[in-house]
Formats: sequence, C-alpha cells, structure tokens
Amino acid sequence: QERLVGSEMCIETGAESSAIAVSIHPTPIRWGSNNVNIIFMLAIHPSDQMLFNDIFAFVTQIIANNHYLQTLITASSCQEFIDLLLSYLS
Repeated sequence: QERLVGSEMCIETGAESSAIAVSIHPTPIRWGSNNVNIIFMLAIHPSDQMLFNDIFAFVTQIIANNHYLQTLITASSCQEFIDLLLSYLS
C-alpha cells in the first residue's frame, strides 16, 4: 500500500528557534523506499522540548488518518492547510 505521508523529525540542540515545515506534493515523490505526498519536518528548540511530545502526537494522529491526509493534500493555500490542521485538534 502506498503511503501518503513521510515525516522527518529533527531535534537539534543548537536550533535558534522551533519550526515546522510541510512539503505537499499532489504527485507523490520518493521518500526512502516509499512514495509520499506530504512531508512534515520539525525542528524543536531546547526550550520547547516539553512541547515535542504534544507536537509528535498530533503529527502522528494526522498521518494515521487517511481522511485527514486526503483533505490536506487538496488544500489550495497555506491558510487553508493551517485551518484544516487546526480543525483536527481535539
């Protein structure tokens, strides 16, 4: 079965600030040995380490739900993508 998401978690103690980047590909790209449509990249500043578990759990919830993924892939703007993500918070 083809995966719809690839995730990269990057924890760097030298990071100047925490950041989340998302790369969306309507046509899947090769990610390791899988084809993926969405890649989440996380960088967590040491002062934000306590938040990492919550962020990781949320990203894991998103990537485990095909409905969420299909909806995110079709987002037509950055704001729509963010609004969709926020709607998935429970």
